Amino acid sequence: MDPLYENFITVGKIGKPFGVKGYFNVIPYTDFPERFLNVKSLYLYNENKKIFIKNKDFFIYNIEDVIVNSEKIRMKFS
Repeated sequence: MDPLYENFITVGKIGKPFGVKGYFNVIPYTDFPERFLNVKSLYLYNENKKIFIKNKDFFIYNIEDVIVNSEKIRMKFS
C-alpha cells in the first residue's frame, strides 16, 4: 500500500452514480452514518491513482476533475 494511505481507514464503498456530473452515493461501513455529517473530504484508494473527493451532501460525493463513468468506478473507498 502507498505510504500516503497508511493512516487512512476504510469508511465505505462507492454506490450508484447520482446524476450525470460525477456524483455518486456512498454505502457506509458504519452503524452510525451520522459520522459522515462533519466530513469535509475523503480519498479514493486505487493503486494507480490518488483521487480527492469533496463532500457535497450527506452520502453524495463528487470526484473533482474526473469524468465519471459508472462502469469504471470500482475502487476501494478509503
